[in-house]
Amino acid sequence: MTQRMLYVAKLFVMAMSGTVTFAMLHLTENIYNPTGPTIIVCIVAWAIGTCYTDVYALAVDSIMMCFAEDRERHDGSYMRQYYMTAGLKQLLLEDLGTHAGAPEEDDVEELAESSDSEGDEDNGTLLVDIDPEAKRDQEEFDMYSR
Repeated sequence: MTQRMLYVAKLFVMAMSGTVTFAMLHLTENIYNPTGPTIIVCIVAWAIGTCYTDVYALAVDSIMMCFAEDRERHDGSYMRQYYMTAGLKQLLLEDLGTHAGAPEEDDVEELAESSDSEGDEDNGTLLVDIDPEAKRDQEEFDMYSR
């Protein structure tokens, strides 16, 4: 979450609160000038909006720090799987792959074909003791980590 977006959210909360307050006070017969109370409501709305957006920004920063720590401690292999959810993994790992200069899809397919044809014997000997469900889970994790 960028600071600009949070600033826009605070402005939106303040503007909506000020507009509703001014409209309600303007329609009241005993109020001569609704500007003063509207300014006070806008200041309070800005303070409340700041509190909420700060909590939201802290939650987003915490999730990103946990993601970074998970990536540092685990490599996505069968024995050191990521703890992040599949949605977060797909969103952030694909985004990191595109920005880090990852190979094009054609290159990835060629690499997968060459590794499949060359290493069939090794994969069979390494995955003998793994049950089929664990093997399928490992392949799913490998797919998301690309």
